[in-house]
Amino acid sequence: MNQHLNNPSRAAALTLKSLEGLISEEERRELAALLAADASARATYYDSIAAYIGLNFMGILSELDAADSAFLDQRLWKALSESEKSAPAVSVDKPSDRPLVVPIERIQREKTAYRFNKVSFYTAIASLAALVFLLVFIRFAPITVPRDVATLTDSLNAQWDESGGPLKNGMRLMTNVDPMLLRKGIVQILFDNNARVTIEGPAEFGILDNDRLKLNYGRVYAVAPKEAMGFSVVTPNALIIDLGTEFGVQADLYGSTELHVLQGRTTLVAGRSKDKVSLVVDEGAAKRILRSASEVVDITLDEQIFARHIDSQTNFVWRGESVLDLADLVGGGNGFGTGQIESAIDPLTGTHGMYRSLDRRSDGRYVSVDGNPYIDGVFVPQGAQPQMVSSVGHIFEECPPTNGVYYVEIIHGSGRYLADYQPDEPLGQLGGKVYGEPDYPSLFMHANTGITFDLDAIRSATPGVSVTGFTAEAGLSSRSPRQGNADFWVLVDGQVRFSRRNVRDKGQVFDIAVPLNKTDRFLTLATTDGGDVDRPGTEFGLATDSDWCVFARPVLELVEG
Repeated sequence: MNQHLNNPSRAAALTLKSLEGLISEEERRELAALLAADASARATYYDSIAAYIGLNFMGILSELDAADSAFLDQRLWKALSESEKSAPAVSVDKPSDRPLVVPIERIQREKTAYRFNKVSFYTAIASLAALVFLLVFIRFAPITVPRDVATLTDSLNAQWDESGGPLKNGMRLMTNVDPMLLRKGIVQILFDNNARVTIEGPAEFGILDNDRLKLNYGRVYAVAPKEAMGFSVVTPNALIIDLGTEFGVQADLYGSTELHVLQGRTTLVAGRSKDKVSLVVDEGAAKRILRSASEVVDITLDEQIFARHIDSQTNFVWRGESVLDLADLVGGGNGFGTGQIESAIDPLTGTHGMYRSLDRRSDGRYVSVDGNPYIDGVFVPQGAQPQMVSSVGHIFEECPPTNGVYYVEIIHGSGRYLADYQPDEPLGQLGGKVYGEPDYPSLFMHANTGITFDLDAIRSATPGVSVTGFTAEAGLSSRSPRQGNADFWVLVDGQVRFSRRNVRDKGQVFDIAVPLNKTDRFLTLATTDGGDVDRPGTEFGLATDSDWCVFARPVLELVEG
């Protein structure tokens, strides 16, 4: 909040700076707000101007009794000149061509001493102060009426300063009001010119105009389409002007500013008064403007430091990541590492929780997953009847017959809590790497299991971002207890886009890459038992025995635009 508001002393200080030509643009706006809001500030403003003029004339006043040849300084003459220019014309009669004869008569007069009338002089000074007041007020402190120019479109875990009251989604935001203080959380604001900003707390900011945001501190990511070209962000020591870009700005409490240009280019104006520097910052570059200085230094571009988009309905936050982790979605996360590792979804019921090492049989029904908008449903491939793989009825025509049995749920992780593991045993690997770790996430999908992801739901959470493909590394775990035999499937809208049949080599990895276009709706991953037959009455006689199928690093590729 502005601690100087309704403070006559502040008004006097700002008025003096304006008269000396030292006032900044932000101080000029502050002075305008003070004068608009407080009558005492306006009175102080008038008195300050009068006092300023009086001080300028102080040397003249001390000599007025001794001489009548003093002149007012250049400011006064300039003000009077401007007043004369705007004065109405006065008609003057044209003089006669005939010479006028005037009789000359000498008159003796008594010489009198000149007396200066101070009352008249100070009256003139007050009148002049009023004139200067009008001139300076118009130039330096234009009163603007607050107007709504933007909308708070979304907020995620936002906590606002109590004095300003909470802001809610859909509220219109005004210019020329006290700064807004976001203590924590993330908010998204859409200006009427279609410029979009995402602000992450803690942050203090304000709307200066329909194309300008003031950031006292915090982080903001701005996206300015062509119609919003020229959108700008102002910090205490910098001005960033959009030239058709996406850029992030970070202003810290110590007075430094960072600019990261992700797309296009910007104009950066740094420093104050005569030390100002101006330069163009292109895509891929980043700059730091040091506190109270015009020094600009190069820094490394950080493409993921700024929140670019949020979706409060799904707790979705996108920071420019190039991939979205499907395993993380299975763990109840947002695709960027927030999911619970070693949690799972039951393909028989669609519920999310822990997992069990227990053979269970299904009739192949497709089951929805409640509470997770990114996962359309799950199933156990059965093959004896048409296998549905989406909520709109897509059929997996090539689904082979299976025994309809699954041993464990679909796991986000390595399956380290399976009953087959002994304490302190090494975890399973693919291609020599332990899967199910944060740096090598995985979906453990023991045959027979299937899961379908809703690509449209993912797209709606990341507007402006295209899903261009699915990639993964897959294979049988090196920790499969015995010899396995399984099939790997990738389907899009029920159509097979990738398959690898009868995989038997443990620990060996193969790559999967499936292009996706904007019309593709559902992505399905499935594993089946490889066509083995059950051997009733024998130990480990089920066709699914040791079919430890793993999709490592199963991700959707994201491209902005």
